[in-house]
Amino acid sequence: MGEILNGICWDHHWFGFWREEGPQFAECPSIREWVNESWWSDKDVQEVASYLSSAPVVVAGGLERCLICGQVGSRGVAFRTDGDWYWSDTLAHYVLAHGIRLPGALYSRIQAANYSPPALLWTTRDDYRRVLSRLDMPIAHKELIASVRDDVLQ
Repeated sequence: MGEILNGICWDHHWFGFWREEGPQFAECPSIREWVNESWWSDKDVQEVASYLSSAPVVVAGGLERCLICGQVGSRGVAFRTDGDWYWSDTLAHYVLAHGIRLPGALYSRIQAANYSPPALLWTTRDDYRRVLSRLDMPIAHKELIASVRDDVLQ
């Protein structure tokens, strides 16, 4: 069974996708349910944010705007993975700027990896598909990944 926060059981291996992003994200939590700046008071927020923003990119697209402050990201929309967890590239911003807490299992994984995500998870299209097929992700992202054509996979 997953972690309980504000009465919500979190047993997924994806995080950083929010109900406020639109109806296709109805299965996702509200971003406001995870704001807890005091949770980071004795933790290694800079190292965690670095891990989150440097893991391999799974897929990327246009610009993304913060749901809390409206800041537009300096990079395009990207989704990252460490081979086990899947998250939006903006999660590092939410952690640093807004105190979004992480599920305990994700935080523990980052610590256990000594804040160093894997540099490379795939070298071929087949490896890429294998990594993606193992990832837990929101339904809207499974549909997005399924729509990626072979000629855009690198």
